[in-house]
Amino acid sequence: MDIEDLKKPQIKKLLEIPVGSYNLYYFFFNWFISERIFTNSNEKIVKEKRSGNQSTRLENLKNLFVNYINFLKMLKDKKPIQKVDIIFLSRYRVKHLGNIKTDYLFDNILNYTDDKFNSALISFNYDDRYNRTPNKNYNLKDGTTLSVVIKSVVLSINMMIRYRLIESSLENPMKNVFQTFFSFRRILYCYLVGFSLKNLFEQLKPELIVANDDLQLLKPLEPDVNFITIQSAIIQEEVEKIRSQLYSIFVKEKNKPDLFCVSGSTFKSLKEKYHADAKKYVITGQTRFDSLLNSVETHPPLHSNKKNSEKIKILWATQPGIPEEEMEKSIKAMEQVLLKLNNVFLTIKLHPAENFNSNANAYKHLQKYSNVKILKGDVDLHSLLLSSDILLTKYSSSAIEAGIVGKNIIILNLSDDNKGKEYVQKGIAIGVYNEEDLLGAINDLTGKKAYKS
Repeated sequence: MDIEDLKKPQIKKLLEIPVGSYNLYYFFFNWFISERIFTNSNEKIVKEKRSGNQSTRLENLKNLFVNYINFLKMLKDKKPIQKVDIIFLSRYRVKHLGNIKTDYLFDNILNYTDDKFNSALISFNYDDRYNRTPNKNYNLKDGTTLSVVIKSVVLSINMMIRYRLIESSLENPMKNVFQTFFSFRRILYCYLVGFSLKNLFEQLKPELIVANDDLQLLKPLEPDVNFITIQSAIIQEEVEKIRSQLYSIFVKEKNKPDLFCVSGSTFKSLKEKYHADAKKYVITGQTRFDSLLNSVETHPPLHSNKKNSEKIKILWATQPGIPEEEMEKSIKAMEQVLLKLNNVFLTIKLHPAENFNSNANAYKHLQKYSNVKILKGDVDLHSLLLSSDILLTKYSSSAIEAGIVGKNIIILNLSDDNKGKEYVQKGIAIGVYNEEDLLGAINDLTGKKAYKS
């Protein structure tokens, strides 16, 4: 789909409809960028998503009904909401400090603000909350009421009808993209999140919102509040270019965050080149790296990668959107390692953008090995990293953190693209670009050649 197609009056008007704290285009942006960049979406995939026979559709409706009954039951677990000075919005990226669950990006900032401001740490989901004190801890269901659910269902049906009325006027591939976005399940999610955030913002009455840039947030429609976004990972030019095109069609300057905090001059220059998602960009360093170094003090890195060690602990940090063919090659390469080395323990940590129930299936072939475990994307990365000998990834920004604490890093890129190769060029990682080379790279890093007989 050509992004310029979004300027067509019938679709632009639909995307500008307010959905709680945001216009519908905010949710479309997040979905579209994720599909376009991180899941390699194309027209063929879009069509396949909508295929299915009558029995499949009935089964989907049944599952949808069951899910929302369970959702209504879940809403009973809500916390009273109290006014605060600052809201920290997070995608629930956990850092464990004993029994305390805090945020890996915001914990250092919260340590500074604890005795100066009242703050709330909100996880952008319906399942989990942090338990850090003295700040308040909420999630989306704390802003969800029965009236929000009823209103969301009614307005979602209305939105679906409005879309169907204009669908025949759209042409492919634009029609294919919007058929996928305007599913009842997705539109209902947009309304639930939009109205839940609206309730939270109105009751918490913050003077400042600080957001993880993973959420790609704009200022809410209401209230008028100061807004800061903090960089959490590598900034990709491809994403910035698409975001700039999308924002130029819909977003007014007043809706952009007041500040975007970047980790260094390279990313600041990239952000300023497209100037899409903030009024001003400032260099502040990277708070997640500060958090990592604090973890080192309480959880010193293990050094079992010495030649006389018994176990080689490999952490595989996965990425969304890796082509299926490349994924199969990567898994095959890792299986050869598991078959030939008797001293490897492999932990596969999914990316936070990956769904555990679906994405973990890609690695199910490796689950037959007793020395392999697969973890959700919201587990504590720093604890895993500090307890590992080797980080394996294609291009995850966790490679930077691994380098900071002196871990061995392997960039496994079995495609024609250049993702992750900058780590190799900088000298902090070894590059593996052929299946058969992974075993040798692990042996070279550990000095181990303990083959199974």
